[in-house]
Amino acid sequence: MSETNKEDIAFNDFKGSVTVQEFNTVLRICEERYEKLAKVLSQREKFMEKAMEQLNNTSEAIEGSDMGNGKAEQAIGGLKKLLSALSKRGDKKMMKEIRKDILEAKHLTEFINRFKTSEEEKEHLDFSFLKDYFNE
Repeated sequence: MSETNKEDIAFNDFKGSVTVQEFNTVLRICEERYEKLAKVLSQREKFMEKAMEQLNNTSEAIEGSDMGNGKAEQAIGGLKKLLSALSKRGDKKMMKEIRKDILEAKHLTEFINRFKTSEEEKEHLDFSFLKDYFNE
């Protein structure tokens, strides 16, 4: 858990400020946002794994074909560029769609974990692969 400065505290005394039902609702909303972000990461990872597997299979098929060596390398290079371009396009779209959620992911996770036991704590989500798109 991260260190928090006293100046950064929103409530010094939370007692009586929020009902249990209100608190549970806010916590549930936070957990839903977390799960949405985790699902996005999981789907991207599965896509990339499948795409790389297909690229490798296609590369092996091209290399094993009767295509000229230069043409085979050119075809494989073209497939790699295509995969890279599709990946960047998807990342840009993801960043556009859920930018605010991504930027708040760390704070969201820390808030949820504050109310969980160590066994229940959520893992921090890693969106570092989008760092090039944060300033766009």
